[in-house]
Amino acid sequence: MDPSIRKFRVFIASPGDLAREREVAREVVRSVSLRLGDRGGLVLEPIGWEDVPIDVGRPQALINPLVRECDLFVGILWSRFGTETGVAESGTAEEFVEAERVRQETGDRPTIKVFFSDAPVPMDRLRGGDGRMQFDKVQAFRDRYVAERRGLAKTYKDVHEFRDLLRQELEAWCAERSPVPALAPHIAPQAGPGIPSAYATALRREIRLVSFIGPPTSDVVERPEVESVYVPVQVEAVRVGRPEAARDRPEEVRRTSFRTAWEEWRPAEHGPLVILG
Repeated sequence: MDPSIRKFRVFIASPGDLAREREVAREVVRSVSLRLGDRGGLVLEPIGWEDVPIDVGRPQALINPLVRECDLFVGILWSRFGTETGVAESGTAEEFVEAERVRQETGDRPTIKVFFSDAPVPMDRLRGGDGRMQFDKVQAFRDRYVAERRGLAKTYKDVHEFRDLLRQELEAWCAERSPVPALAPHIAPQAGPGIPSAYATALRREIRLVSFIGPPTSDVVERPEVESVYVPVQVEAVRVGRPEAARDRPEEVRRTSFRTAWEEWRPAEHGPLVILG
């Protein structure tokens, strides 16, 4: 890796009832890291219990070292608190404690971001004794955490809102550590004059999913998120009077991202912009 590029680890902590959020969190971390590219000089690596090899001994003792090494700790809670580890009420709780301990030791690392889901909990999950106990533990932890942190935790109503919140938090966190503005604001359809908010919300959710075309099949395939499969376009920026002149003046050709080429273009300095493709 280029020594000028700084690598940061993002630890994702959550119980087993938030498998989808864990997937989304990893996708968002990779997406933001990819969008940063050469502009921010940062690489983000998502880590969690999935990255710990199966071994003998207490499982959580193998996971905690990853917490100690991380630069950003992302905690997510909804309806379950987890299983007792012999040291704490759950593995997630133990990870929270470890992150807080490291931060007290270092004074600035890891940054801790916490997200609580406000999605409705199925009633059948709450009817059982264990389900109700798990939910009550989450609520007690949430009340205590919000009170101690004076409301710094974030809440979300569905996985789409979680994706947006996490992206915004990551971009802001990276911008504080990058010598140049790392990212342009993430723009999504917004309600405005003549655009009902319900329509804007529906449009926003629709365009973020990849649509499949072709003959129908019997297989049920989940439509992937655009940002999880999108490959950024690379362009050859040519600063010459005629595009054909690039063949004779290769030193004028610079390969870069389309975003960088667009942002560096100034009509007063470079004249008209022509995109050949």
